[in-house]
Amino acid sequence: MRIIRTRRENLSTSAREIDLQACPLVRDVAVTARPDEALDAVVLTHMIPAAGYEESGFRAWCRELFGSCGAPDELRKHPSYPRTGSGRVIVREL
Repeated sequence: MRIIRTRRENLSTSAREIDLQACPLVRDVAVTARPDEALDAVVLTHMIPAAGYEESGFRAWCRELFGSCGAPDELRKHPSYPRTGSGRVIVREL
């Protein structure tokens, strides 16, 4: 399990990925971060969109579930993810 420190709170990437997988607009999701002086870290949501994906709909879904502070800071869409032989996402290559 990876923990991201953002906005003076600890965020479990695996818990956030499980929450985001429930969105019908997402086929697959991975959560990472990049350093930020003001926020400690910026949360990056990497996703493989599902059919019918619209960013505005996804952001509205996230705001409803997490509130304005818990919505992803940045979204990055991918056609697929780099994976290990066992099928796990290679996070460092995203």
